[in-house]
Amino acid sequence: DGGMQVSYDGGANFHIFRNHSLAQYYHVFVDDRDPYWVCGGLQDNGNWCGPSRVNDNSGIDPGFWYSVSGGDGFYTVPVPGSPNLIYSNAQGGYFRITDTKSGQVRTIEPYPRLVGSQGQSMAQAKYRFNWDAPIYISPHDPQVVYWGGNVLFRSNDFGFSWDIISPDLSTNDPEKQADSGGEIYNDNTAAEFHTTIYTIAESPVEKGVLWVGTDDGNIQISRDDGATWTNVRDRVRGLPHETWINNIEASSTERGTAFVAVDNHRLDDFTPHLYETRDYGQSWRDLSAGLPQDDYVKVVRQHPKNPNLLFVGMERGLYASWDRGETWIDIRGNLPRVSVRGIRIQEQYNDLVIGTHGRGAWILDDIQPFVELAEALDTDVHVFAMRTQTNWEMWGRGSSRGQSLFMGQNPQRGAGINYYLSENAAASLGERPMTDGGQGGANGGQRQGGRQTGGVTIRITDANGTLVREFQDQSAGPGLNRAVWDFTWTAADPIPGQPQGGGGGFFRRFGGGQGPPAVPGTYTATVVAAGQELSTPFQLRGDPNVAASQADYEKRFAAALRARDLQSQLNGMVGTIVDLNGQIGGLLESIDGKNLSNEAEIRAKAGEATDKLTTLEAEVRRPAGSMGYRDWPRLIEQLRTVARQIQGPQARPTEGQLTVLTEVEAEAAKRAQELTVIVDGVIADLNRLLEDAPKILTDWRRVVM
Repeated sequence: DGGMQVSYDGGANFHIFRNHSLAQYYHVFVDDRDPYWVCGGLQDNGNWCGPSRVNDNSGIDPGFWYSVSGGDGFYTVPVPGSPNLIYSNAQGGYFRITDTKSGQVRTIEPYPRLVGSQGQSMAQAKYRFNWDAPIYISPHDPQVVYWGGNVLFRSNDFGFSWDIISPDLSTNDPEKQADSGGEIYNDNTAAEFHTTIYTIAESPVEKGVLWVGTDDGNIQISRDDGATWTNVRDRVRGLPHETWINNIEASSTERGTAFVAVDNHRLDDFTPHLYETRDYGQSWRDLSAGLPQDDYVKVVRQHPKNPNLLFVGMERGLYASWDRGETWIDIRGNLPRVSVRGIRIQEQYNDLVIGTHGRGAWILDDIQPFVELAEALDTDVHVFAMRTQTNWEMWGRGSSRGQSLFMGQNPQRGAGINYYLSENAAASLGERPMTDGGQGGANGGQRQGGRQTGGVTIRITDANGTLVREFQDQSAGPGLNRAVWDFTWTAADPIPGQPQGGGGGFFRRFGGGQGPPAVPGTYTATVVAAGQELSTPFQLRGDPNVAASQADYEKRFAAALRARDLQSQLNGMVGTIVDLNGQIGGLLESIDGKNLSNEAEIRAKAGEATDKLTTLEAEVRRPAGSMGYRDWPRLIEQLRTVARQIQGPQARPTEGQLTVLTEVEAEAAKRAQELTVIVDGVIADLNRLLEDAPKILTDWRRVVM
């Protein structure tokens, strides 16, 4: 949703530049797929669902998203356990359920007469529904759904039948139910529908405790599954009269506890209103003092594992509290200054998902550091618990899309190791000027600012305690940090004096530099900083959409480890050849003008040695100046090709790949023997000719074998 439309032919045709998101979410929801999908309703643009991540390296193309129903979109609620079933609604009481497997869309209004924006006034309708009428699925039974009009409806058969479980819960003020418009023409669009239910919640820890908030200031509670209701609005000290009860959050951990976000800006009150009760609405605490006093609250959420951690969406941003509303911190970060209308916490991934009214949906990946932050602040170094890490398969599934298409971002690939450093701990690391982008770690952790600390060591070990990988997070600084391990073991030893993996140019782009891919299992991340070593275990799994067994992963790892060690051997061989040729070149320069009696013989033997070494090197890698793939691949490139094939997909190696790997191993051993013959032959002869002069150093076996 969003973009700019341009016509180059006077309006006959238009091109839409969708290179940024202007989507206006009213609400946001998540399902329980793996990976999960995000759903929400958009202003004047229907109800949509799309993936939180995809296996396309380019990112999340808008084409991955699909619309489940039209109209002005509001609630788009997937059914837990059945994410193909999605409830959604449009303006003024249109209500549908969509089955994305079959494409079937059913209208399920309890009384499908005079609902929605058909031109009727509220006084004509049997039931009143807000422009943005709430849908709520019971946390105790996914077959039970609530639907808010002026009364509360409930269905346990996916909308085929409905029960009314309340009286009129609004003020039912007739003055607020008249026709909209003037003497010339009525303007009944459903946007002006009033005295209706605006938010619904059921306690996740106490079945049958129901909360309802209305657009005219009522806060209703039932503790007996809707049999009786109590309006507790008058118990909320400071609650504005006839205000909009925007959102009620029933605590998922505590009985009787709920949070209420109030939006009173329609009555020219642009101050925040946020309240908490812990006794079923008998008494209330105002939580708004620490929020910006010139902004108003749209939504509140409590973390399901840390009841003191609250998130609030406001008209101009996003705030969090670690002390249950006593103090609030702006956590907007790189989020634009925009209205945050929806907040969800996807529990399997522990992601914070928000819907903004103007800049689309955003995800803050892995908020475990927020959950543990209060504990971390009392330490110099703290390592946060890690969620299960997933090595997703990735591929390039589309062609170039140009620059006129907005692409959503995938989460950063790799295992995020989150840790905290106090100011003192960070200072103990030392400082240096920050490099471009602040890139650090195995796959990069980023920090913005003008200075960077000297680095934190990250170690990954497997269940046996074997060192898998060790790297420096050079972007470490005071506060929260995230280093990323890219799921690979230590790579092959590089050619001495050359970049990691050896080689260069065209063929470096296609692989050689990564180590063997880690197998699924239990690992431990250790952070070494400020004289401390702190560790946390975590689980690594393969892509759940891949049909690979644990044995398949083990076979892939074993073959990749053989390839890595062979790569180290070949790199060492190339390094030895380069070193020997360099020594010979230096020798010939050193004897210039010395008038040695056997100079001609020395030069002849040196030339013979150089020729043999150069010929051997040309068998191991492409000669310098080779035009990439226009010259046949040598041994080192053949190894990289088969290693890339083995390491890439999450599958066991093919018989053909193992055959080639075995052949390359045999050829490498043959080339190593040829190098031994050169060293023990022509180079040994050259050293004898040198008599008392410095000799060619030939300790190559230490490098190669």
